[in-house]
Amino acid sequence: QNSNTAAIRLERLPEWLFAYLRQHVFPQDTDGPWDVIHYGWQPRQRWDLSIDFLNEIIRLCQWVFEQHDLFGKRQVLQQPMHLCQAIEQLLKFDNFIATTVLGGNTHAKRVLSLMDIYVAGDDELLEWWIDRE
Repeated sequence: QNSNTAAIRLERLPEWLFAYLRQHVFPQDTDGPWDVIHYGWQPRQRWDLSIDFLNEIIRLCQWVFEQHDLFGKRQVLQQPMHLCQAIEQLLKFDNFIATTVLGGNTHAKRVLSLMDIYVAGDDELLEWWIDRE
């Protein structure tokens, strides 16, 4: 029972983390930390600070996932369906950052991508993912 509950929690970790960030860092209905960083500076400084802030958010996500070995070899072998769901969450969050947060701005190319870090950056995982899609 305990290991099953832990697996479910681990499976939902990306979804919950990204929902938390959307609600508290990038809220749509009120000003949040992103608004202060992005709109609180002169245009010349705005994009550099905004990109640095977004990259730190991505690094924070990366740290959380690494603490739980979410994209490690063990997950591929033990929980392939959970791993597929986690990768789909990465795609959705990368898209959220590029389209909703940055509005498709050309500066989006300077923001780290979780998909690039975890899937495209790991030949075995990329091959595994492509085989399932």
